Amino acid sequence: MRWPSRYPRWVRRWFPVLLSLTVIAVSVLIAAAPGSGPFIAVVLALGTCAYACLAMAIGISTRLPLVEKVLGPLDRAYGVHKALGITALVLVLAHLTLATTASASSVGIIEPQPLVIGLGALGLLVLAGTAAVALSDMSHSRFQKVHGPLAGVAFLVLTLHAVVASATGHGHGAVTTAWTAVLALIGLGGIAQRIHHRYLGGRRMRVAATTPRERALEVDLVPARDGGRAPTVRPGQFIVLTASSGGVREGHPFTVTRSDEHGLSVMVRAVGDWTRLLQAGLAVGDEVLVDGPFGGFLPATSGTPEVWVAGGSGVTPFLATIRPVLAEERAVRADGAVPPERWPVRLVVAAHARSDAPAWEELRDAGEELGWLTVVPAFTESGDRLEDEALDALVADSPERASWYVCGPQDLTRSVRSALRRAERSTERLHVERFSWR
Repeated sequence: MRWPSRYPRWVRRWFPVLLSLTVIAVSVLIAAAPGSGPFIAVVLALGTCAYACLAMAIGISTRLPLVEKVLGPLDRAYGVHKALGITALVLVLAHLTLATTASASSVGIIEPQPLVIGLGALGLLVLAGTAAVALSDMSHSRFQKVHGPLAGVAFLVLTLHAVVASATGHGHGAVTTAWTAVLALIGLGGIAQRIHHRYLGGRRMRVAATTPRERALEVDLVPARDGGRAPTVRPGQFIVLTASSGGVREGHPFTVTRSDEHGLSVMVRAVGDWTRLLQAGLAVGDEVLVDGPFGGFLPATSGTPEVWVAGGSGVTPFLATIRPVLAEERAVRADGAVPPERWPVRLVVAAHARSDAPAWEELRDAGEELGWLTVVPAFTESGDRLEDEALDALVADSPERASWYVCGPQDLTRSVRSALRRAERSTERLHVERFSWR
């Protein structure tokens, strides 16, 4: 999903943060409503804000279409999810610290109940474990098994903490209780949706064919049932594919490399334990679950000269963009017509060697056939490492009004952004596909 261009870029970029701050501000105003002393108001505001942050974080994790419609591309929304989770941890800690160590204020006194404090402390510990998992270098396989369940348990415990606190009259008014119920509905609904989706959700598709690529496997998927429909995917979008391989069931995001009314294709590259098992074990006839599509990384849409920079398997969104245009131009030429003119595009493929760049030969051949596309290898093995000097030369050689699209490791993204800044180029035209959501 891409926000309509009529909205200023700062609105599209900061709306998720502004929305989160608005919910937090509402929580503060409701929890600190007149009728309670200032100390009680602060304690309640901290607790309610923490609960709001955790409820929103769980809501984002559902991957429902509404998430992208409201917050924009899912990879960016997951950045907000992480920030909300960490904020919730800090606020719960502050809430419990004030509630247990300060005994009085100028207006009223809080007398903590052991059960209330005990549930809050337990929720804090579980939430701390959730954050530790998210910030660790734990394998993605273990992360999926641990992080989500821990977050769900933390929310359930803190919900019980809020219920018991309200029942014992810890400064909760009717409005605060009603707002907490709304937040509980969001969080508990998100937990229920995740459990349902894990076992029953997703679009069932079947592996129709597999094609070996450089250090990767391209997988063609079709609807599992006759008459089933494949999802409509735009070039540059990704799906979350869930499958069982080697006795391990996981879901991972994969950029779609081809899509039509019959099915779609994804590139599976061994970058971890599970993807290694999947690449080696996925066979024709296997059934998988597909969620999506997601994302708003859509190259070839700016109407200006473009520079595409791909790192490793980051070539996939560009491959998905090139393929339909190539087929269209071939059809036009077959009819004896001339393909329409397009703005120039330079695709830089960065990898250790050509054997590490998925579909390299296909991309190279496309660059030779399409007059508007120039494919440039940047292979470390050949001495063409994409470092500062090479990036500075690339920026200097590109039109000042060019749009930049980068898909690859975060170090590559940072390097391209730094090169643009060194050349005093605006980064407003820089579009990034994030590789990591943690």
